[in-house]
Amino acid sequence: MTVNFRAKFVQRTNLPDSREVSFVEINPKSSADVEAMKKLSNEWYDANYAKNIYEDVVNLSSKRPRIASRVFALTSQKENFKNIESRQILGIAEMTAVNNRTTPYLEYLQVDPLMKKSGVGTSILNVLKKMHDSIELNSAVSSVGFYKKNGFELVNPARLLCKWVKK
Repeated sequence: MTVNFRAKFVQRTNLPDSREVSFVEINPKSSADVEAMKKLSNEWYDANYAKNIYEDVVNLSSKRPRIASRVFALTSQKENFKNIESRQILGIAEMTAVNNRTTPYLEYLQVDPLMKKSGVGTSILNVLKKMHDSIELNSAVSSVGFYKKNGFELVNPARLLCKWVKK
């Protein structure tokens, strides 16, 4: 049976507490997905990255997007991704192609502020690592330890540039 999801199901994964969650790709052409991103950017306190991702999703929904990005969400929803529920989204990430480089760039990673230190960020990174052979990102000073713990190396301390390479 074929189901026409607006958000594209990528895979199931588990949080460290063994809860099963779904990793999906947000469809910027879907008004339901765009609305879910808008709600997140308004509902999550301390959600600067969520606001930036929402603005990028709106840009991607235009006929001539300025960036080549893919937006992903980790959600507690198990089915019916035709209607993504913002209150069930645990974390979001935006991967961007930068200047035709072969290494994908993690533009933003935002976890629901109520879910910090629950393994959501690590779960998102683990799925992204399965999808790519390498990932680069510029970290906030406060997040360098998190990325190092997740296998990233600080390759340019002055720019806080971190890189992960599949072994």
